[in-house]
Amino acid sequence: MAASLTTADARTWTERPPFPPGEPPSSADAEAVLAYEQAAADALGTLTDTRRARPEVDSVTYHWALSFYGEYALDSLLADCHAALADSGLELVPRDRMYLPLLRIGAAEDLAEGELARVEWKCRDWAAEEEQFKVHLGPPQLGPGGVRLSISPWTDLIATRHSLRRTTREVLGLRGPWLRERVAYRPHVPIAYATGPTPAAEIRERLAGMPAHRPVTLRVRRVTLLRLTRGPAGTRWFTAADMALGSRAGF
Repeated sequence: MAASLTTADARTWTERPPFPPGEPPSSADAEAVLAYEQAAADALGTLTDTRRARPEVDSVTYHWALSFYGEYALDSLLADCHAALADSGLELVPRDRMYLPLLRIGAAEDLAEGELARVEWKCRDWAAEEEQFKVHLGPPQLGPGGVRLSISPWTDLIATRHSLRRTTREVLGLRGPWLRERVAYRPHVPIAYATGPTPAAEIRERLAGMPAHRPVTLRVRRVTLLRLTRGPAGTRWFTAADMALGSRAGF
Protein backbone atom coordinates (compact mmCIF):
# COMPACT_ATOMS: atom_id res chain seq x y z
CA MET A 1 0.00 0.00 0.00
CA ALA A 2 1.36 3.42 -0.96
CA ALA A 3 2.13 5.77 1.90
CA SER A 4 -0.02 8.84 2.39
CA LEU A 5 1.25 12.08 0.94
CA THR A 6 3.23 14.35 3.19
CA THR A 7 2.20 17.99 3.51
CA ALA A 8 4.91 18.98 1.04
CA ASP A 9 3.76 16.38 -1.46
CA ALA A 10 0.15 17.50 -1.11
CA ARG A 11 1.11 20.99 -2.27
CA THR A 12 2.36 19.62 -5.59
CA TRP A 13 -0.33 19.67 -8.25
CA THR A 14 -0.23 17.24 -11.14
CA GLU A 15 -2.78 16.75 -13.89
CA ARG A 16 -3.95 13.30 -14.92
CA PRO A 17 -4.41 12.28 -18.58
CA PRO A 18 -7.75 13.42 -19.98
CA PHE A 19 -10.75 11.13 -19.94
CA PRO A 20 -12.16 10.34 -22.39
CA PRO A 21 -8.84 10.05 -24.23
CA GLY A 22 -8.31 10.97 -27.84
CA GLU A 23 -9.60 13.87 -29.86
CA PRO A 24 -13.13 14.90 -28.82
CA PRO A 25 -15.89 15.76 -31.28
CA SER A 26 -17.11 19.30 -31.82
CA SER A 27 -17.72 20.81 -28.40
CA ALA A 28 -20.94 22.35 -29.75
CA ASP A 29 -22.47 18.96 -30.70
CA ALA A 30 -24.16 17.69 -27.54
CA GLU A 31 -25.14 14.31 -29.01
CA ALA A 32 -21.63 13.65 -30.31
CA VAL A 33 -20.11 14.61 -26.93
CA LEU A 34 -22.41 12.16 -25.12
CA ALA A 35 -21.60 9.35 -27.57
CA TYR A 36 -17.85 10.04 -27.17
CA GLU A 37 -18.17 9.84 -23.37
CA GLN A 38 -20.36 6.72 -23.49
CA ALA A 39 -17.88 4.84 -25.67
CA ALA A 40 -15.05 5.61 -23.24
CA ALA A 41 -17.17 4.65 -20.23
CA ASP A 42 -18.15 1.34 -21.83
CA ALA A 43 -14.47 0.46 -22.28
CA LEU A 44 -13.60 0.79 -18.58
CA GLY A 45 -12.92 -2.47 -16.77
CA THR A 46 -12.02 -1.22 -13.29
CA LEU A 47 -12.60 2.00 -11.38
CA THR A 48 -9.86 3.17 -9.02
CA ASP A 49 -9.35 5.98 -6.54
CA THR A 50 -7.79 8.67 -8.72
CA ARG A 51 -7.73 11.32 -5.98
CA ARG A 52 -4.53 12.33 -4.30
CA ALA A 53 -4.02 10.73 -0.90
CA ARG A 54 -5.16 12.88 2.00
CA PRO A 55 -2.39 15.11 3.39
CA GLU A 56 -1.31 14.69 7.00
CA VAL A 57 -2.66 18.14 7.89
CA ASP A 58 -5.37 20.27 6.33
CA SER A 59 -4.42 21.62 2.92
CA VAL A 60 -6.42 24.51 1.42
CA THR A 61 -6.73 25.22 -2.29
CA TYR A 62 -8.88 27.65 -4.29
CA HIS A 63 -10.73 26.82 -7.50
CA TRP A 64 -13.09 28.28 -10.06
CA ALA A 65 -16.16 26.09 -10.50
CA LEU A 66 -19.80 26.00 -11.44
CA SER A 67 -21.93 25.26 -8.39
CA PHE A 68 -25.29 23.52 -8.74
CA TYR A 69 -26.47 24.23 -5.21
CA GLY A 70 -30.16 25.12 -5.25
CA GLU A 71 -30.78 23.73 -8.73
CA TYR A 72 -33.88 21.79 -7.79
CA ALA A 73 -34.39 20.47 -11.32
CA LEU A 74 -31.52 18.07 -10.52
CA ASP A 75 -33.14 16.66 -7.37
CA SER A 76 -34.88 13.67 -8.96
CA LEU A 77 -31.85 12.65 -11.03
CA LEU A 78 -29.44 12.94 -8.11
CA ALA A 79 -31.78 11.09 -5.74
CA ASP A 80 -31.99 8.17 -8.17
CA CYS A 81 -28.20 8.20 -8.68
CA HIS A 82 -27.61 8.06 -4.92
CA ALA A 83 -30.19 5.28 -4.52
CA ALA A 84 -28.58 3.25 -7.31
CA LEU A 85 -25.09 3.66 -5.83
CA ALA A 86 -26.03 3.06 -2.18
CA ASP A 87 -23.83 0.36 -0.59
CA SER A 88 -21.73 0.22 -3.76
CA GLY A 89 -18.51 1.07 -1.94
CA LEU A 90 -18.28 4.41 -3.74
CA GLU A 91 -18.03 7.64 -1.76
CA LEU A 92 -21.04 9.76 -2.73
CA VAL A 93 -20.69 13.51 -3.16
CA PRO A 94 -23.34 15.27 -1.01
CA ARG A 95 -26.20 16.47 -3.16
CA ASP A 96 -25.71 20.07 -1.99
CA ARG A 97 -22.04 19.97 -3.03
CA MET A 98 -22.41 19.17 -6.73
CA TYR A 99 -20.04 21.30 -8.77
CA LEU A 100 -18.18 21.32 -12.07
CA PRO A 101 -14.44 22.03 -11.74
CA LEU A 102 -13.25 24.76 -14.11
CA LEU A 103 -9.78 25.86 -12.98
CA ARG A 104 -7.48 25.42 -10.00
CA ILE A 105 -6.15 28.80 -8.85
CA GLY A 106 -3.61 27.54 -6.31
CA ALA A 107 -2.84 26.61 -2.73
CA ALA A 108 -3.55 29.12 0.03
CA GLU A 109 0.11 29.33 1.05
CA ASP A 110 1.11 30.28 -2.51
CA LEU A 111 -1.14 33.34 -2.57
CA ALA A 112 0.24 36.60 -1.18
CA GLU A 113 -1.91 38.77 1.05
CA GLY A 114 -4.65 40.44 -0.97
CA GLU A 115 -4.07 38.45 -4.15
CA LEU A 116 -7.17 36.30 -3.86
CA ALA A 117 -9.33 39.38 -3.31
CA ARG A 118 -7.81 41.02 -6.40
CA VAL A 119 -8.47 37.86 -8.42
CA GLU A 120 -12.08 37.88 -7.24
CA TRP A 121 -12.73 41.52 -8.15
CA LYS A 122 -10.94 41.28 -11.47
CA CYS A 123 -13.17 38.34 -12.34
CA ARG A 124 -16.27 40.19 -11.13
CA ASP A 125 -15.52 42.88 -13.73
CA TRP A 126 -15.17 40.16 -16.37
CA ALA A 127 -18.36 38.35 -15.30
CA ALA A 128 -20.46 41.51 -15.56
CA GLU A 129 -19.79 41.59 -19.30
CA GLU A 130 -20.54 37.92 -19.93
CA GLU A 131 -23.76 36.26 -21.03
CA GLN A 132 -25.53 33.42 -19.31
CA PHE A 133 -25.70 30.12 -21.17
CA LYS A 134 -27.46 26.77 -21.01
CA VAL A 135 -26.05 23.30 -20.42
CA HIS A 136 -27.52 19.80 -20.25
CA LEU A 137 -26.62 17.54 -17.30
CA GLY A 138 -26.95 13.76 -17.45
CA PRO A 139 -26.95 10.92 -17.90
CA PRO A 140 -24.59 9.51 -15.23
CA GLN A 141 -21.48 7.95 -16.78
CA LEU A 142 -18.53 5.97 -15.51
CA GLY A 143 -15.17 7.67 -15.28
CA PRO A 144 -11.83 6.14 -14.30
CA GLY A 145 -12.28 7.37 -10.70
CA GLY A 146 -16.01 6.87 -10.14
CA VAL A 147 -19.28 8.20 -11.53
CA ARG A 148 -19.93 11.63 -13.00
CA LEU A 149 -22.76 13.45 -14.69
CA SER A 150 -22.14 14.18 -18.33
CA ILE A 151 -22.47 17.81 -19.29
CA SER A 152 -22.98 19.16 -22.79
CA PRO A 153 -22.36 21.05 -24.96
CA TRP A 154 -18.84 22.12 -24.00
CA THR A 155 -18.38 25.27 -26.06
CA ASP A 156 -19.41 27.87 -23.46
CA LEU A 157 -17.78 25.93 -20.61
CA ILE A 158 -14.42 25.89 -22.37
CA ALA A 159 -14.72 29.58 -23.25
CA THR A 160 -15.55 30.40 -19.61
CA ARG A 161 -12.55 28.43 -18.39
CA HIS A 162 -10.21 30.21 -20.82
CA SER A 163 -11.53 33.61 -19.72
CA LEU A 164 -11.07 32.78 -16.04
CA ARG A 165 -7.52 31.59 -16.72
CA ARG A 166 -6.66 34.77 -18.58
CA THR A 167 -8.25 37.07 -15.99
CA THR A 168 -6.67 35.27 -13.04
CA ARG A 169 -3.28 35.44 -14.73
CA GLU A 170 -3.55 39.24 -14.87
CA VAL A 171 -3.25 39.17 -11.07
CA LEU A 172 -0.99 36.18 -10.41
CA GLY A 173 1.25 36.35 -13.44
CA LEU A 174 2.99 33.37 -15.01
CA ARG A 175 3.44 31.26 -11.92
CA GLY A 176 1.78 28.07 -10.83
CA PRO A 177 1.58 24.77 -12.71
CA TRP A 178 -2.08 25.46 -13.48
CA LEU A 179 -0.91 28.10 -15.93
CA ARG A 180 1.51 25.75 -17.67
CA GLU A 181 -0.52 22.54 -17.92
CA ARG A 182 -1.55 21.49 -21.39
CA VAL A 183 -3.79 18.54 -20.48
CA ALA A 184 -7.01 18.75 -22.46
CA TYR A 185 -10.06 19.79 -20.45
CA ARG A 186 -13.02 17.42 -20.15
CA PRO A 187 -15.99 18.99 -18.32
CA HIS A 188 -17.84 16.72 -15.87
CA VAL A 189 -19.68 16.81 -12.55
CA PRO A 190 -18.41 14.23 -9.99
CA ILE A 191 -21.18 12.46 -8.10
CA ALA A 192 -19.33 9.46 -6.59
CA TYR A 193 -15.68 8.48 -6.08
CA ALA A 194 -14.13 5.03 -6.04
CA THR A 195 -12.25 4.37 -2.80
CA GLY A 196 -10.31 1.43 -4.24
CA PRO A 197 -10.39 -1.01 -7.18
CA THR A 198 -14.04 -1.52 -8.15
CA PRO A 199 -15.36 -3.62 -11.05
CA ALA A 200 -16.83 -1.25 -13.61
CA ALA A 201 -19.41 -3.82 -14.66
CA GLU A 202 -20.98 -3.81 -11.20
CA ILE A 203 -21.41 -0.03 -11.17
CA ARG A 204 -22.56 -0.05 -14.80
CA GLU A 205 -25.28 -2.54 -13.89
CA ARG A 206 -26.46 -0.38 -10.99
CA LEU A 207 -26.75 2.67 -13.26
CA ALA A 208 -28.60 0.66 -15.91
CA GLY A 209 -31.25 -0.18 -13.32
CA MET A 210 -32.05 3.47 -12.63
CA PRO A 211 -35.30 5.05 -13.82
CA ALA A 212 -34.90 6.72 -17.20
CA HIS A 213 -34.06 10.43 -17.11
CA ARG A 214 -33.78 12.96 -19.88
CA PRO A 215 -30.79 15.30 -19.56
CA VAL A 216 -31.64 18.22 -17.27
CA THR A 217 -31.29 21.64 -18.90
CA LEU A 218 -29.96 24.39 -16.65
CA ARG A 219 -29.09 28.02 -17.21
CA VAL A 220 -25.61 28.90 -15.92
CA ARG A 221 -26.12 32.19 -14.09
CA ARG A 222 -22.97 32.42 -11.98
CA VAL A 223 -19.45 31.17 -11.40
CA THR A 224 -18.15 30.22 -7.97
CA LEU A 225 -14.84 30.76 -6.22
CA LEU A 226 -14.51 27.58 -4.19
CA ARG A 227 -12.27 26.81 -1.21
CA LEU A 228 -11.45 23.13 -0.74
CA THR A 229 -9.91 21.89 2.48
CA ARG A 230 -8.47 18.38 2.37
CA GLY A 231 -7.03 16.58 5.35
CA PRO A 232 -7.22 13.53 7.59
CA ALA A 233 -10.94 14.12 8.21
CA GLY A 234 -11.81 14.25 4.50
CA THR A 235 -12.77 17.08 2.15
CA ARG A 236 -14.74 20.21 3.00
CA TRP A 237 -16.22 22.65 0.49
CA PHE A 238 -16.78 26.36 1.11
CA THR A 239 -18.13 28.99 -1.27
CA ALA A 240 -15.69 31.88 -0.98
CA ALA A 241 -17.57 33.99 -3.56
CA ASP A 242 -20.34 33.77 -6.14
CA MET A 243 -20.47 36.15 -9.08
CA ALA A 244 -23.35 36.59 -11.49
CA LEU A 245 -22.85 36.43 -15.23
CA GLY A 246 -24.23 39.60 -16.80
CA SER A 247 -24.64 43.05 -15.30
CA ARG A 248 -28.33 42.54 -14.51
CA ALA A 249 -28.25 38.82 -13.80
CA GLY A 250 -29.73 37.28 -10.70
CA PHE A 251 -28.64 34.00 -9.23
